[in-house]
Amino acid sequence: MVKYVPIQLIQHSLKENITKPLRLYIYLKNESRNGMVKYTDIVSQKTLTYLAISKRTSYRHLAILIGLNWVNKDIHGNLFLRSWKRLEITTGLRFTSKVEFHQNYIIKDAFLGYFMGAVISYQCKLKKHIEWKERKKGGSLPILDLQYPISISYLSNLLKIPASTVQSYKILAIENGFVIRIKKNERVKIINKNLNIRELRKNWAENSFPIYHKGSLIIVHPDNFKPCLRFKRYR
Repeated sequence: MVKYVPIQLIQHSLKENITKPLRLYIYLKNESRNGMVKYTDIVSQKTLTYLAISKRTSYRHLAILIGLNWVNKDIHGNLFLRSWKRLEITTGLRFTSKVEFHQNYIIKDAFLGYFMGAVISYQCKLKKHIEWKERKKGGSLPILDLQYPISISYLSNLLKIPASTVQSYKILAIENGFVIRIKKNERVKIINKNLNIRELRKNWAENSFPIYHKGSLIIVHPDNFKPCLRFKRYR
């Protein structure tokens, strides 16, 4: 059975810098029965080994989840994980789409790549929908190839995190196979041999970046991405 996580919650966790608590929450939700686990499960060897975290870190992340009101604890040592619907109310978000999830996606070296891969894939999905609507107006056929440019600066503004952080997460998304990157560079013949590349960059208005390499001008366009994760409408 394919499981899913609301994409808006993933984007929210990246914005609020709570990706690690969300990772623990997703893991516990996948392990729970009807949204309940024992407090001792937080520091069980299985949990600590799978998430590659210490007891202290596990307690710290749990404290954050309790503070966010995503998890409740009773006097009997039971932890109750809020439903996705409840989190929609708690966070003030509107869940419209959910992305497929597998437990392997949140191992230590993959989970940030999974989160960023989900965001990039969702942005491609939105671009496809917008383009499909425009083509539908003209009576043309639906789009078959889901491949769109997504820039680092766009993701940085969307998630309110530094571009350097986006770049590192993007690399993890590509390395772990959550998205496929298609590079798009354009080589331009230089007529002016005394080209000042710094001045050219200052006045460059397009959504690309010029570099000078071995006597040629290379226009580096935003990478095209092809998602490898599936989405379902959130109901």
